[in-house]
Amino acid sequence: MRLCILLALAVCLTMANNHGRSQGDDGSGIRAEKVKGQVDGNNYTTPDEMADAMGKWGVDLVDLDQDTIVTGKPPSKLKVRVKDFKEDKRLAGTAVGYLMRYGFVEAAVEKTEEELLDADTFIGERALKKALRKMQKFYGLEVTGEADSATLNLMKKKRCGAKDMEYEKPNRAKRYTLSRKRWGVNTLNYWFDPNKYSADLSVDDIRSEFHEALAKWAAVSHVNFVEVANAEDAHIQISWEYGDHNDGYPFYGPGGTLAHAFYPTRGLLHFDDAEDFTKGTVLGTNLKYVATHEMGHILGLKHADNSLENAIMYALYTGYSDDLQLHQDDIDGAVAAMGAGSGSVSPLGEGGKSTETAATQPTPTPGPVPPSCIEKIDAAINWDYGDGYVYVFAGDWYYRLVPKNPAGGNYLPVVDSTTEPKKIGIDGFPGIPRNLDAAVETLENANRFYAFKGDRYYLYDFVSGAVEEEGSLSDLWSTDTPTYVHGAFK
Repeated sequence: MRLCILLALAVCLTMANNHGRSQGDDGSGIRAEKVKGQVDGNNYTTPDEMADAMGKWGVDLVDLDQDTIVTGKPPSKLKVRVKDFKEDKRLAGTAVGYLMRYGFVEAAVEKTEEELLDADTFIGERALKKALRKMQKFYGLEVTGEADSATLNLMKKKRCGAKDMEYEKPNRAKRYTLSRKRWGVNTLNYWFDPNKYSADLSVDDIRSEFHEALAKWAAVSHVNFVEVANAEDAHIQISWEYGDHNDGYPFYGPGGTLAHAFYPTRGLLHFDDAEDFTKGTVLGTNLKYVATHEMGHILGLKHADNSLENAIMYALYTGYSDDLQLHQDDIDGAVAAMGAGSGSVSPLGEGGKSTETAATQPTPTPGPVPPSCIEKIDAAINWDYGDGYVYVFAGDWYYRLVPKNPAGGNYLPVVDSTTEPKKIGIDGFPGIPRNLDAAVETLENANRFYAFKGDRYYLYDFVSGAVEEEGSLSDLWSTDTPTYVHGAFK
């Protein structure tokens, strides 16, 4: 494969300084009309004064030096007019302006940008904190709802001008929706990872709860579930995971995301092992409910609208029920995904090898294909051992490079034609996250290197083929801890 390395062009959309000014404009804003806002009970009509009164919310991101530690307290009460932060240059450059510009405010208050700008719409500190939490979660920051230094410094970074979030008004009847892909078979083999059961319940209880969940879908649609003894024969792989488990969707501890499943035909179902899964009680998180919901995703059903709170496919966990039933909307979705009829569930040891409908092998699906051209290199390290290799990390993939012509004295690294690009964490470098920020070899050991992503580091050892140490950047730098590592070299 030919490796094509492109220069990444960082485009930052900013408001031009040479906008025409209306008569009476004092240079602090794009328009002459006064702004309207209230901070801690005081009214403000000029942008600079209001921004200064807003504390951290009003810090000028345009002038903020990268990695600056921002001090001061935000106001306890805040009420601002949305359109001021769209139209006034000074206010648009604040944290509030950022949240509005990239869609987090409209997602928080569930109003379109047009609705927010058409009228004199005002929002307060509660809506802004909700929007900020959405932004922090979106970027993997600590979700505090506060305009802290890490958040403001991230807002400072160069970026595309497209929105990260956007609120769209519902324009259809509330009913099931399906994923784009479908299973090509009606018998789905499933497999429990024997090394990744939850410790909250006995294995027998976990299996019985899960089989009851499967039976609900098999009773209303043309699908048979057959348990198999190994992952290779399974369409569906079930496990309990913790934290970042290398599928691109890490768990963040108790609360929030309970589990996630992938639509056809990937077939992965992961439960958050930080949760307390229970059986037959209102305490903890009911396993049968969550398993039934996630199996709907496996079949191809998306979330139901919030008008269908009684549907299994409603996005929020509604709690334990001693009479858990599928909603008609769930049933209609299952029939659309798998066909009309009914099927069966065949666990191992209970007729799994002699079912009424024979189990089929998983439908072969094309594996992931690396990009034909690398647009951005995230990190690179030189394994200075033996023949020596350079490894380049780019997105989800890593590439091995070798000297072009060492015998002739040309040590320029080129792609090793004897090997293919491979998936980070799957085909190699287990435990290393994808989309790295930087990597660097250790000074004391040629077989080890540090990888950095966000505020975390990972110490990888080539000999053991594993991450030997993992922690936060504050573990490496107890003082002057960086927000993240941009780049590193030895």
